[in-house]
Amino acid sequence: KEYEGKKYFMQSQFILLKSDYWIMYCLEPFVNLNQKSTFDVIRNNPWESLNISRDLYNKIVTIAYLGYNSTSHSAEYWLGVTQMAIWKTIRPDANYYFTNSLNGTKTDIYDADVNNLLNDADEYLSGIDINEITINKGTTKEITNDSMDGYTLDKFYSNASLNGDKLTITGT
Repeated sequence: KEYEGKKYFMQSQFILLKSDYWIMYCLEPFVNLNQKSTFDVIRNNPWESLNISRDLYNKIVTIAYLGYNSTSHSAEYWLGVTQMAIWKTIRPDANYYFTNSLNGTKTDIYDADVNNLLNDADEYLSGIDINEITINKGTTKEITNDSMDGYTLDKFYSNASLNGDKLTITGT
């Protein structure tokens, strides 16, 4: 990574939540992860705690959802591809790239995957204005979008179901 004239060479690191083994992605591209730290999981309006817009937060969540372990993205390198796409989204003013080894030569081997993931996230979000969706307790909302076909929801979302290109959410 390069930012403000400084190069950062880092190896991919990933943290799993102990409670459910969800992957945590880094939202601060120039900060090293501390494996011994504890992290707060913020479920209500997390974009406010991150000091980012709701739209940017929705794009990051979509990248994470469409990235590693979705459809055909099960190879481990997709962890790095997904992380890179998130960094490019949250800090687009920096220059991010993969190298062939730690502190090695720049390589473009995964650039197409990163760009495709970013494009997929944009396509996924097109036509759905997540900011305008309000679901009251006991009400159900159905959203149809062609780009959802082929994906599944994690068991965490017990109040939602995805069938083909139709997402159904019930307010709780």
